[in-house]
Amino acid sequence: MDGLRAFAVGLVYLLPGTLVYFGSVGLYFASFFVPLALGVEEQQMLWIVMGAMVILFVGLFLGFLLYFLGAIPLPAALAHFVAEDRLGAAFQVRRWWAVLKERRWEYAIAWLLLFGLMGIMWFAMTLLYYSLCLCWLIPIAIVPVSFYVTLVVGALFAMVWRDYGVRSTE
Repeated sequence: MDGLRAFAVGLVYLLPGTLVYFGSVGLYFASFFVPLALGVEEQQMLWIVMGAMVILFVGLFLGFLLYFLGAIPLPAALAHFVAEDRLGAAFQVRRWWAVLKERRWEYAIAWLLLFGLMGIMWFAMTLLYYSLCLCWLIPIAIVPVSFYVTLVVGALFAMVWRDYGVRSTE
């Protein structure tokens, strides 16, 4: 049940970026099929597709930006949710922001380690990809390696909140 509630928290924080991303991709693909179904002239079709490409690139940029802005506070919201053991605690931004402000350097270091470990994982998977005889290992290796990185980084974010649980019960 806790995993389902954590999934709901992640969905709320990441939903705006996901909606913008998939909306722009959907509009781009619709720009090919809708004008054809309506019988639009070739010259107008070109302008519609070019406009859809602009919308696609703007939507991809905004979607990534919103996704990134939602992902930054997500570990803090999840940690606060776990510490309070209430779903609503993940959305009490003022309460967990105070903890985050107090321990901002530890939080930033956890994010840097996440980026570093993900970069190492990406580099290793790229090396496997470029060696034709080992590229079959990628689907096998990516799941346990991603799981391990998630556990390590989850423990780091939990250490940022470790003292908070002791203070909130006193």
